[in-house]
Amino acid sequence: MKAVRLAVLGSTGSIGRQTLDVIRSLPGRFNVIALAAGTNITLLEEQVREFRPRFVCAGREADYLMARGSSDGLSIRWAEMEEMAGHPDVDLVIVATAGSAGLGPTLAALRAGKSVALANKEVLVMAGHIITAEARRSRVVLRPIDSEHSAIWQCLWGENHDSIERIVITASGGPFRDTPPHELSRVTAEEALRHGIASRVVPRAELDDEARKVATTIAAMSLKPVGSSMCSSKTSTYCFTGRASFIPWSSSATDP
Repeated sequence: MKAVRLAVLGSTGSIGRQTLDVIRSLPGRFNVIALAAGTNITLLEEQVREFRPRFVCAGREADYLMARGSSDGLSIRWAEMEEMAGHPDVDLVIVATAGSAGLGPTLAALRAGKSVALANKEVLVMAGHIITAEARRSRVVLRPIDSEHSAIWQCLWGENHDSIERIVITASGGPFRDTPPHELSRVTAEEALRHGIASRVVPRAELDDEARKVATTIAAMSLKPVGSSMCSSKTSTYCFTGRASFIPWSSSATDP
């Protein structure tokens, strides 16, 4: 079996690290061609040594080039994420970056005919109609891999869409679920950021302005409204929560 050639964008974040865990567990199935990170240069350097990509990108090029001064024997070229995403030697692009940084690479990958595994919800919030149109035009697969929108995708996988009666989406509650309503007006940005770090949504080393914005919006649940999903057909109902497997529910279930 030919190894799938990957570009992992956002390799030092939560989804990026989990992607590399999967690659480690399946030796020979994947070949990492490119890695892109934010400002966590130390972790990126470790990943480069392990996976030996041909292309790298980081938030601060000078810092990365200094950090990898000891990486003897590695032939690596600096490349922007758009170039990585559209490179002819890449089969699948993992877009696990935070915020608007994922939009350009996603479009570049689709326009180059690459399948995209998308964990960046902001890309769809900003330009969902453009992204889906490009995927249809290029006849490539757009695969949602973050837990929430992947839940709906997996519920619908293999189903006859005409038989779907409804999709029920519920919220997870967020970090302030148990906070009395009259205290919510006093919640601080630092409290929201602590949640982002504690849940490993945003590594402490990557708390730049963009990451702070993402951590705060996640804590406020303005970009993360889905905690679990149900797909109800005329004969059965399935519930998917987080990264769990399918769980059968009774056809009369209304809320997971």
